[in-house]
Amino acid sequence: MFDYCVDPQSLDGFYWWSCYLTTVKHISFYKSFLAHSGTAKRVKRTASGKLKVSHSQRGHLLSAKSTSAKRHHRKSMLVSAGDMKRIKQQVANIK
Repeated sequence: MFDYCVDPQSLDGFYWWSCYLTTVKHISFYKSFLAHSGTAKRVKRTASGKLKVSHSQRGHLLSAKSTSAKRHHRKSMLVSAGDMKRIKQQVANIK
């Protein structure tokens, strides 16, 4: 442990967390409240609670794709029912 963790009552902010998160059990408990950062960047929640993502296949080689395919992929789509349970668990805490 750190030297400043002798009296946790006198600590505030980050120092308190650094004293508390010293064991694997505490760190895993803390991380259970966080959303998966990679998924949280790519997913938005709608007003009804569904998850909205952007289409794939829009990064490169667009000259090989048809105009209608490029146009349809401009808009976002909802997450499929098969993936909903897995992704909802990853982003349980995003708004």
